[in-house]
Amino acid sequence: MMDVSGFLMKIYPAIQMALFYTLTQLVSLQLKAIRKRVLALILVESQSSELIALRRHHRLICRTVRKLNRYFGIFLSIEVGYIFVISITSSLYILLSGMNIDGLLEALNVSVWLDVLVHLYLLASSSDDIVNQVLYQLHSPIF
Repeated sequence: MMDVSGFLMKIYPAIQMALFYTLTQLVSLQLKAIRKRVLALILVESQSSELIALRRHHRLICRTVRKLNRYFGIFLSIEVGYIFVISITSSLYILLSGMNIDGLLEALNVSVWLDVLVHLYLLASSSDDIVNQVLYQLHSPIF
């Protein structure tokens, strides 16, 4: 049975990952909302007060991204290193257990490897979505 410290070592990174993913998805949705409102203002005669409010909203989103980088930067660096080390060792263990025909050990290593791939997907997809939203705004004819 797992002791309390082992449980905390698993649950703490999972909570950080969930919080990071949720916050980055929220930022991405806010950037999409800003883009849609700007497009709607371009089609109609725009009012400067609404554009000023959108500019403030965009600045707030940029500050949020900077704070996300500051607060989650060390965690993400450690997590990416962990992902690379575990994916390499799990791959080697899967190959070795395949040669020894040890089904249980191979299944455990495959589950660890899949867990690491899910973590990598969550990190990469959420961060990449924010970058794509910003690049789309920069390359649109409005800006």
